[in-house]
Parts: sequence; structure tokens; C-alpha cells
Amino acid sequence: MPQMFPDDTGFIAVIPADDTSQDTQIGDTLAFDYDKKQFVIVDGTPVLRSRAAAVRQWIHLMLITHLDRFTVYEGTAFGHTGEQLIGMRQVPPGFIHSELAREIREACALCPAIDRADNFTFDRRDRLLHITFTATLKETGEALEVSEIVG
Repeated sequence: MPQMFPDDTGFIAVIPADDTSQDTQIGDTLAFDYDKKQFVIVDGTPVLRSRAAAVRQWIHLMLITHLDRFTVYEGTAFGHTGEQLIGMRQVPPGFIHSELAREIREACALCPAIDRADNFTFDRRDRLLHITFTATLKETGEALEVSEIVG
């Protein structure tokens, strides 16, 4: 009897654990409006973001995502624990700021287009924290000034 399904050997790509060939070129991504919680559509066509705008959208998503809160991100190190840290009144602000900066640096390292995140500043606003930092792109060296409120 002939085989109904093809043999899957040759279909499985094995990528070595030490492979660092991840593409640093920034592709297009669908624009998302986080206030309306929907993709941006103009005249029936989805709006695309490219280059720096795509990375900026990725950073925004990372900053509004709390570490391991959602099943889809569990174990990926995507997000931060700012919500728990900001509420700790007994912990010195310097510790909170350095811990958040570390978590954001580590999360930015997950994006293949980001070379580094640095120049962090923090400004507490009641139960929220205004964070500004610079994200530098690998391919172009362009510096993105990021300013977000977390908490």
C-alpha cells in the first residue's frame, strides 16, 4: 500500500544552540493601536510599520507586558517585573531603578534589531514610574529615545 503522508525527514530544521546568525534586518510589522486594542486599518488595508517604528512598537509591547503573566510569554524573559517592584515602598528607589534597567536591557536583547539599551532615567509619578532610555539599533546605529510610563 502506498504511503499516505510523505516522510518528514528533511523537513525538520535543526538549529545548533550556539547559532548566532539571527537576522538583524528590521522587517515590516502590522501597526497596532494599544489604546484602542486593535490593528490599524486604513481603507480596508492594514498599516505597516517598518524599521525604527517597528522596533519602537516592539519596545512598547515589552514595557506593557509583565514578566510571565501571560502563558504565551512564560519562560521567554519577555517583559519586566516593574508592577511588583514599583509597589515596594520599603525598597530603596535606587534598587528598583537598577533592577528595572537590568530587566529592560535583558528584554531588549531578545530583539535581534536592538544592539543595546542605555541612558536610563526614572521619574516616580504616584503608583507609576516614567522611564526614559535610549535603544540603539544594530544595523543602522540609530538611537531611539524611548519614553514610557510603567506600573
